[in-house]
Amino acid sequence: MPELPSQPSLDHLRHQARRLLRDAQAGDPGALERMGAWSTRLTLSAAQLAVAREYGWRSWDALRHYVEALAWIAERRHSPPTAMDHEPSSPIPTGVWRGDGEIVLRGGTLRPGALIGWGSHGLLEAELASSLLARRLQGALDGVVVTDDLGTDYGRCQIRMISNGRRLSGEPNAPIDLEVAIEPAPPSPAGWVELLGINGLSCRLTASSTRGRTQTSPAPDPAEREVRTLAHSVLRAALFGPAKVIPHRRAAVLARVGELEEGAAPPAREALAALHRLCEVVADSSADVSGLPIEWAAMLRSGQSHDGPERHYRLGMTAPVIEGVELVVGALISDPSTWRLTASASPGWWSDTAVRNQEVAIFRVFARDDLGGSYVASFIATEANGLDDVEIRFRPRLAPDARGVEVVFEAASGSLRVLVDLGEA
Repeated sequence: MPELPSQPSLDHLRHQARRLLRDAQAGDPGALERMGAWSTRLTLSAAQLAVAREYGWRSWDALRHYVEALAWIAERRHSPPTAMDHEPSSPIPTGVWRGDGEIVLRGGTLRPGALIGWGSHGLLEAELASSLLARRLQGALDGVVVTDDLGTDYGRCQIRMISNGRRLSGEPNAPIDLEVAIEPAPPSPAGWVELLGINGLSCRLTASSTRGRTQTSPAPDPAEREVRTLAHSVLRAALFGPAKVIPHRRAAVLARVGELEEGAAPPAREALAALHRLCEVVADSSADVSGLPIEWAAMLRSGQSHDGPERHYRLGMTAPVIEGVELVVGALISDPSTWRLTASASPGWWSDTAVRNQEVAIFRVFARDDLGGSYVASFIATEANGLDDVEIRFRPRLAPDARGVEVVFEAASGSLRVLVDLGEA
């Protein structure tokens, strides 16, 4: 399944639909197959539906509303300008704080997540349970007071990013995801940061410890790397969804497996047979994972678990350069159903391909823990200040008993391993 860029263009999506329709009307087999998967008609609306479904959306209107909302969010994020807008963010966080609780606002209830200090300001991830529309949240944080154990003088909280995607994609009562700017950034020595709501009740966020290191390793075996990439492509569709993309992902993987089977040696055939079995398992959402490698079976069994530990770690590490890219790893944050790593890549995370308007990631990313568990990754990246700011999300959730995790950034010429000692958060 293709992935939308961080700032998709509605005009470009319309162009994709018109080009698909022209190709189908000209008899192109690939275009006819793409449209035929979703409709029996050769019309512009059918082509738009095919484009939307291929990106994982239930309809063209749902995709269009999402892209329009992102455009409005981007405009809202940069207007009106503040002092924060003109100060570059440091790729290494000054600290990470997190708590468990909620505060009452004028427009609803806010549940803070992780607060990460970046240069001149902190960014708080939070969920807002509210009946208000995203466009009507201006002033929702009025009256919220921020304090810490050092007596820092904080200014007014400002909403910098609003994500209404869950509501637009079919969850009308879902919380609104917010990114809240707090100025200045909490000082690194701060043991806790507290948010006080309008009813006098507060939520305290406590500081994380810093523990991690990086290592490099030689280039992986190309055949092993391809099998892992194909398997993770299917597992990513199964664990991150939506379910409607699984048939397309399976078809692409099985086609490649068929190519690799020609003249393959017995050890390779065993790995390709495992890929066949994986595609069978995810096709019918079967609970029977027999015949799969242990790590793949374990990922599928834990895919819907929501008992992951709520932990946060400030890493702040600059890694050795690989493929001409310098990676700065910021923080690791674990939630009950997923976990994520923040990082910045310079000069960028992406590499141009021969296909117009398409890019590919320089690294393949996956993770392993000290218990033998494995994790697949999905990421978003937004360019800012000459860097690609990356948030990499992993599933299944982090194993509750894991005491160490290794995130692997795998490139053609070598791999970078980020080793994090989890211990007790």
